[in-house]
Amino acid sequence: MSYEIIVKKFEVFRTEAGISGTMSLKTWSNRTFAKAVSVLQLSKGLDRVVPPNGLTNLYGGQGGAPKISDIMLFWAELNTHDVHEYIE
Repeated sequence: MSYEIIVKKFEVFRTEAGISGTMSLKTWSNRTFAKAVSVLQLSKGLDRVVPPNGLTNLYGGQGGAPKISDIMLFWAELNTHDVHEYIE
């Protein structure tokens, strides 16, 4: 949910901290609207409810979201790109 908020309301929320959460597939699909914000993501590798590999699981959790590593790479690249725009 926190990723959805910063994609939709980046002018209000300038940072995100996700603890054992992920970016929904719906928000991931709309990430072109995202702006650079600070992101902190804490995930554990063996999470049965929110799998960091994005796969659907058998424990009633939410699957089908992107891998946490893909999400973090997206935000890192977005933030790096915007930083370079300010420097140049």
